[in-house]
Amino acid sequence: MYEYQVNGVRYKGTGASLAGRIPQVHSQIYILYDPAHPERSCIPESDARASRIAGGVLGAVGAAALLAGIGIGLFW
Repeated sequence: MYEYQVNGVRYKGTGASLAGRIPQVHSQIYILYDPAHPERSCIPESDARASRIAGGVLGAVGAAALLAGIGIGLFW
């Protein structure tokens, strides 16, 4: 669990360990949060695997769309 403060409001979040280690209590870590919804946050180092998976999925969808566009352009 981690806590952070945005504009005087304290929020709490949960996250995985950072690169296989658990930070000490009261240590400082980097977090990312959505300025429009500050209650949404993540620990960037713990979410690296999820980001790689999402990037791979989006890359595959983009490649499929590109190939479909080329195919339509060639045979239209």
